[in-house]
Amino acid sequence: MTTTLCLAQRRSRARARDAGRRGRRGRIILELVLVLPIFLMLMLAIMQFGFYFARTQQIALAARVGAEEASQTASLPAAGAVPDNILDVIDRQLRNSQMHYCRVRLEHNAGGSQVVLSSPTSGACDCGPSDTLTSPPPDKYVRVTVCVPKTDVLPGCLGSLGLTFGCGDTVSATTVFRYEIGL
Repeated sequence: MTTTLCLAQRRSRARARDAGRRGRRGRIILELVLVLPIFLMLMLAIMQFGFYFARTQQIALAARVGAEEASQTASLPAAGAVPDNILDVIDRQLRNSQMHYCRVRLEHNAGGSQVVLSSPTSGACDCGPSDTLTSPPPDKYVRVTVCVPKTDVLPGCLGSLGLTFGCGDTVSATTVFRYEIGL
């Protein structure tokens, strides 16, 4: 009789344990269902801002490469458009990151007076400094501003969730180099 009572107690304890496990399993699944979408949105947001940061660095590098090319160009024009050799260098740098510029602006004082040159724009592209340097360097200088549409910079990871961040804007970077020819 005591053995049947012990077996009955063991079975009832085992049933209670199994019921507790099933209840815990249900709570874990419910928590996962509630937390997983928020966690995925957070991870996608982190990825999107990581892409944004990396691509803005690529734009800054393109401006630097363009300014370096401009500083070593023998004769910079006093009017007109940005020379093709500078545009080619910038375009090659941006194509490595699957981006393209919408405007390149070149400011220099190689001829003695300040000159501002601009590339033809692709689409609506209003960016970069619209004024000349207020305190230019003491030597001759070149300043290159590269503008890229924000749709090229942000990959749209959160677009499937209906979240976009200023897709109509542009991102720009500016670099100033000393003009090295004729010094």
